[in-house]
Amino acid sequence: MTFDDSKIIEPMDFPDRPAPYATSALIIHESGLMLSVSRKYDFEDMGLPGGKLDPGEPFADACVRETLEETGLTVVMMRSVFADYCGNPVKHVVHWNQTFLCKMVGTLNTTEKGRVAWINPTRLIMKPNGEYNSFGDYNLRLFNRLMTLGPIFTPEWLSVIELDPSKVERHTVTNEYQINRGTSCFCKGG
Repeated sequence: MTFDDSKIIEPMDFPDRPAPYATSALIIHESGLMLSVSRKYDFEDMGLPGGKLDPGEPFADACVRETLEETGLTVVMMRSVFADYCGNPVKHVVHWNQTFLCKMVGTLNTTEKGRVAWINPTRLIMKPNGEYNSFGDYNLRLFNRLMTLGPIFTPEWLSVIELDPSKVERHTVTNEYQINRGTSCFCKGG
């Protein structure tokens, strides 16, 4: 199987979708864990690092800025992989969101109120108690998209950052999603 570059979406500066706009960073550690940041008011509600765009700010610039603010890590490579509406109108404002696969360098360091942790991919969809995360539906659609891309998770795209054991979350949620290291593809199942 080869990577189909035509399936990658072009980065958008200003889409033809109504504002507000947001961006998020998909950061995969070489171990297969994904970097996440909790909601400020619920440390079990995990999502991708990212946030709202400032007026006139391009998505890619906002992704770099927000990821640095929330994690202390620096983006060294990025590729747009998904865009769609994100959020739960009962809990917060719905945004048009663009997600970038990002390779990062540095050390986790932030003063933001959310909890930063390396987690298994399924944890981006649901909390340990089985409830959906605020952005769980968006992340599920993102994962479905990633499964169509082919071998995108090659070693050059995986972040090689020292894992601080205090930043690796361990819990009982079964992990359904993973990177198949033999094919570098995102997949579902054992």
